[in-house]
Amino acid sequence: MSHAMCLTGLVSGLLIAFIFLLDAIAGLPFGGPSSLDIGFVLGGLMVAYLGWAALRQTN
Repeated sequence: MSHAMCLTGLVSGLLIAFIFLLDAIAGLPFGGPSSLDIGFVLGGLMVAYLGWAALRQTN
């Protein structure tokens, strides 16, 4: 069960980072770059890192 929650955090963080990076570069999902995109990309990467670090500790 803990592996599934760690992987869910890792995947959701990477997905958030990818979507907002795509918005900052190409303006696709939300219509253009804004200053919030950088914050969401960094936040998504932090969540992904925390999921990865927790996954390493469960092994």
